[in-house]
Amino acid sequence: VVQALLDTERAAKRPPLALPLEALLGQWQLRFAALNKPTYKAGKPTGKGLCWPPLTPATLSLSRPDPNSDQLTLENQIRFGPLAATFSGPAKFLAQKNLLAFTFVQLQIDLGSLRLLRFPIKGQVGIEPFATTSIAKLPFFSFFAATPQYIAARGRGGGLALWIAAGSEHPR
Repeated sequence: VVQALLDTERAAKRPPLALPLEALLGQWQLRFAALNKPTYKAGKPTGKGLCWPPLTPATLSLSRPDPNSDQLTLENQIRFGPLAATFSGPAKFLAQKNLLAFTFVQLQIDLGSLRLLRFPIKGQVGIEPFATTSIAKLPFFSFFAATPQYIAARGRGGGLALWIAAGSEHPR
């Protein structure tokens, strides 16, 4: 999977691939992550990844709450049985680089349909200063593939991730 992601990332650079924001909107389930900055060395892929375990589903949701605005909201959730932790905050998409920058400003903990906790995350860029904060100071995903079935990106830390459309068993 690492080699397929690296090949796709390389192909997206020549010529540079322009991904529309609409291709990223929606809910996506994490299926694969390679955290150790995978790359090619001497023509062979380096780094290993792991298939995300279905017992602890992780989702990424990107939405535009107001269709007349450029404002985006990103939610990252992980579940452990009925317990769910959801990080959320504003996001912005730089189309020329296929880059989604974000910050998390809130953490919510739910047990089934019961909200246990909801509180602000300290030490993060707040919603107001987010719009003027340099991309260099924000976490981001640099997307290199987006289809109705899956999306793939490299994170600021160099790792690779593959998400499939929520409700899909396997990418087609």
